[in-house]
Amino acid sequence: MAAVAYDGGVALAADSLVHYHEQLAMDTGTPKIKMITDELAMGVAGKLAVRDLIWCTDIPERDDFHTDVDFLSAFAAQCRAALSDLSMLGRTDEGVRYMPGSTECVLAYRGAIYYMSQDFCVVSHTSPYMAIGSGEQYALGALYGLLGTHSANGKEHADSLVTVAVEAARRFCPTVDGDIYTLHVPTLVGVGDLND
Repeated sequence: MAAVAYDGGVALAADSLVHYHEQLAMDTGTPKIKMITDELAMGVAGKLAVRDLIWCTDIPERDDFHTDVDFLSAFAAQCRAALSDLSMLGRTDEGVRYMPGSTECVLAYRGAIYYMSQDFCVVSHTSPYMAIGSGEQYALGALYGLLGTHSANGKEHADSLVTVAVEAARRFCPTVDGDIYTLHVPTLVGVGDLND
């Protein structure tokens, strides 16, 4: 799964091979990336059941928070509560609750990329691109080779970059496969369009 920010939004792309229980299964009918609100999209790498529950989580009111990170952290806390209610979370020896397996999330919100870790911490990503999931290193390598430390030049460029990144991961990582879905998340309030 890959994300590229540019002046005007964020492009996301993901393959469609997901974990169902402890098995890999092709799930081409439901992508790993989704618009949550008009200006928030989320990608979930990891377990299918976790993704489905997170995507059904209630969204807090944005006006109740001073910063975007505070808002997204409140959303992450609600995700943690939803998973906890169904006993789907693990617990470290120190008592920290975390998502099962290697589940992690990328958030695209108001033109910026955020990372939500297994323990539901949300951090702003400072690079103009990121990747998560089992093909992360391959996707990051492709993005670095194409962009270096620069930003994408518009929506079409960003869309092609995330697609190439996921194609690279699909080529070299055996647990990345299936159709590639892309999603555009505009900086301003609007509706993203999902294409396969």
